[in-house]
Amino acid sequence: MSTGNNWWSWWEPEDPDSLVSNNINALAVDEKYLWVGTKEGASRFDKIANKWDRYSKETGLPSQDVVSIVVDGYDIWAGTAAGLCRYPRMSDDPNAWVTFTSGIEIKPMVVSKEYARSLISDEIWSLAVDGKSVWVGTRIGVSQYDKGKDTWATYNQLDGLASDAISCIAVDKDLIWFGSDNGLTLYDRKTQDWSVFTTDNGLSSDRITCIVPDSDYVWFGTFDRGVCRYNQKTKKWDTFTKKDGLAHNNVISIAVDGNRVWFGTNRGLSRYDKVTGGWTIFTQFHGPEDI
Repeated sequence: MSTGNNWWSWWEPEDPDSLVSNNINALAVDEKYLWVGTKEGASRFDKIANKWDRYSKETGLPSQDVVSIVVDGYDIWAGTAAGLCRYPRMSDDPNAWVTFTSGIEIKPMVVSKEYARSLISDEIWSLAVDGKSVWVGTRIGVSQYDKGKDTWATYNQLDGLASDAISCIAVDKDLIWFGSDNGLTLYDRKTQDWSVFTTDNGLSSDRITCIVPDSDYVWFGTFDRGVCRYNQKTKKWDTFTKKDGLAHNNVISIAVDGNRVWFGTNRGLSRYDKVTGGWTIFTQFHGPEDI
């Protein structure tokens, strides 16, 4: 406690064995750790030892603002506001981050359909990984990093993207999904075909916030029109909104949990039972509410 002339205030020293920030952007889990991307760096929670590690610009992050984070085998990839970085996830060296940046900003039309030397932009909005590649969504296109060849490729609207500003990416075997404010793009790596989905051919909204593959289905969260579900076998679309059981039509995140699907919104959490078709809502001030 500090005091002065007719005033006092409480001050509590920051606990280094805790989250680096309460403002959380992204989560990823592996068998041992929970990885947390925040506005002020990254944190790693050891689920076995029950302890936290912290990472910041001082330990090698290109930016404090970690907007996305994914687990990739023995590595962690983190997207920030100033570049991409990789960390050996079992390492105890807080300075073991390796950073990838664009060096200079590349004009999309210059590198379209050609191999680039680096990221198209340091301002990263989304990440996804598969066995061979890291897919990086930015405000001016997508960069694909080939881990084996250590090469980059760049894609934008000239190649087939619905928009250059990529809000989310999901990998489903040979299919790569890209979300934007102008709809969805599907890239088939086997055939190298590009397909675009908008409100004209199935979507309830063109403003896509998140994508989660789920066996024969793919779930898409939208900014203003609830959730879309695409059946990859029948090519049919279903839409779920607040009228069906969502807490709100602004869906920010989705997680598939066996026969249940969880939806995070800006008005609470919703759970959908794929077997019964029933909905349950969880909010800050109330327990589960069956719809």
